[in-house]
Amino acid sequence: MTDTETGTIIGEGLNIQGNIRGEEDLTILGRVEGHIDLEQTLTIAETGIVKADIRAQLVNRNIREIVAFNRTAVERV
Repeated sequence: MTDTETGTIIGEGLNIQGNIRGEEDLTILGRVEGHIDLEQTLTIAETGIVKADIRAQLVNRNIREIVAFNRTAVERV
């Protein structure tokens, strides 16, 4: 990721149910339920709540709650 790219942020007030697929970094501050499939880095913030199958290049977490049914990260889970 270059300095001009920022990735996507799911804000604290958002609740997403469904599938998320992408080629850029994703930071979750809100709640996500479903399936997450990323080519880059998934960051789950302290305010983030994730109940999902997760596949990502790298998973960073500083979280309060994560319930992942399946997690696959190339570098770290």
